[in-house]
This record gives sequence, structure tokens and C-alpha cells, in this order.
Amino acid sequence: MILADVQTSNYWSATNPTSGGIINTTPVTYATPGISSRAYLASINVWNTSGSGSTVVQAACSGTVLWQGELTTSCPGISMNFEIPLRGIVGGPITVQCLTTGQKVWATLSGFFDSQ
Repeated sequence: MILADVQTSNYWSATNPTSGGIINTTPVTYATPGISSRAYLASINVWNTSGSGSTVVQAACSGTVLWQGELTTSCPGISMNFEIPLRGIVGGPITVQCLTTGQKVWATLSGFFDSQ
């Protein structure tokens, strides 16, 4: 799937759909495709706002990890643009979560929905 082939009406972008960001290990939903389509993840920007400590953060689709990165005190933010978008599962939501209890992360994701 090439981004140029996607209709612009199928693009999605989300910044912290819950107030306060992602706290602890509870997954937060960023995009949910229709029942017969899938979400593709084209970019992710995450940063640790806890002030101290490190955490691993991951983007997943229906429990399948699409991307994972570590946010440390010396590298509190990561910005990734995926040349080949990460493909979710048909009908599965894209979620983000911390893997460390007691940490707080802010995230911005973008991508598109498609039936392929």
C-alpha cells in the first residue's frame, strides 16, 4: 500500500483521545476502522511526560504489537514516520499503552483506513 494511492477521506490522526494522556498500562484507542477495513499506522510521535523514569511504549492492533520503543530520561521523545505503513488487523483498533506502571506518555498518531 502506497500512501499516494489512498483517498484523503480515509486518513485519520489522533492526539491523546483521553484527557491526561496515557497513564500506566491501560491501552488507549486511537483509531477504529470499519468492520471490513483495517487501520494502517503511518507515523507516531510519543514523549514521556512523567518527569522521571523510563518506560516502554507500544502501538498495537487487537493485541498484536505493531511498534514498540523505549522512552528514557535522556531520550524522552520518539518521532517515527513509517515509509511502509504498519498494517493493522481487519476491524481491529489501533491502541497505545505504556508497559511501565506509574509513567505518563503523550502520543500523536496518524494513518489511514483501507480495505486491503
